[in-house]
Parts: sequence; structure tokens; C-alpha cells
Amino acid sequence: MGVAIGGLVALVIVLVGIKVMQIAKMTSSPMQMPATTVTSATVKAEDWAPILSAVGSVSAVQGAVLSTDLAGTVAEVGASANEADKLKLHQLDNIVDEMTIAAGLPRPRVYIVPDPDPNAFATGRGPEHASIAVTRGLLDTLDRDELQGVVAHEM
Repeated sequence: MGVAIGGLVALVIVLVGIKVMQIAKMTSSPMQMPATTVTSATVKAEDWAPILSAVGSVSAVQGAVLSTDLAGTVAEVGASANEADKLKLHQLDNIVDEMTIAAGLPRPRVYIVPDPDPNAFATGRGPEHASIAVTRGLLDTLDRDELQGVVAHEM
């Protein structure tokens, strides 16, 4: 038993000695910092616009319809969609309904972001004020089952 304790103490002393030598070597040679590029830009003050001009919801009934709850901004924008777009929008609408029922949550507002990168996010102060956004790239990339998985994750 005494030999094991002595061996352990010797091991700790050797390891501490190695660490002390490493620290001494690091502190003896000055470290050179790499060159850094610094840029600047002129900043111009602008008035804050407290109104969002394009927040609303999308429904795929006859084309795409965007509506908003913010008074004094966009009231409604109509757009036409081809049959493939209508199918994808109906599919997304159905998936959100299914996931709402499965999760037992209020139905969130759904937004389509016109971005080719596949992405999705959820936001809101709580279930009653929730929103889900999916990009056009996500709709174009995923099949129905994959899209359902993304919506379920966001909910």
C-alpha cells in the first residue's frame, strides 16, 4: 500500500514538473500577434420607423393572399400562383393544421419567405401570438413528410 502511494506521489510530482517547464517556456518567448485589418464606415443617422410594412399571413385559396393586422400599412396583396405552387401552399396549410391538432396548440400564422435557401423558423410571444415562417427554398426542396417534420419541429 505504501509503495502505491509513493508511486502516485512521484507521478504527481513528475506531471507538475512537466507543466512548470511548459509554462516557463511559454512565458520566456514573447508572442507575436498576427496583423489585423481594420476598416471603418461612415454612419448616417436616420429616423426610426416604428411600423412594419409587410407583416401578415399567407393563405392559399385562390393564388396567394397576404393580409396584415397592422393598421395603416399593407391591407391585402393578391398574387396568382401556378398549380404546383397552389399544391405546395395547400400542402403547407394542411400540415400546419395537422400539427396544430396533434400539438393541441392554437394555429400559428404562416409566412412564406421568398428566399431560395431552405430554412424555417418560429417566433411569437406565446402560443396565441405564434408565427411560423418557411422559405420558398424549403418548400421547393422537401417532400411532404420532410416538410411535416420541419413544421412539427417549429411548433
